[in-house]
Amino acid sequence: MRNVHLCCKNDALLLRLLEDHIECMYNTRDISENGQKAVEEKMNCASRMKQKSQRL
Repeated sequence: MRNVHLCCKNDALLLRLLEDHIECMYNTRDISENGQKAVEEKMNCASRMKQKSQRL
């Protein structure tokens, strides 16, 4: 049973990671007119996603 609990916990973390990724994509879609700001925001999101995925 312990493995099942661990699996569910990982699924919850992955779901949270996916939700954060979707939010990042949503937040950066409107600022594409301002190219540099969009690039910076996408890099920030990518960095946060990488940090979160390493904690899984």
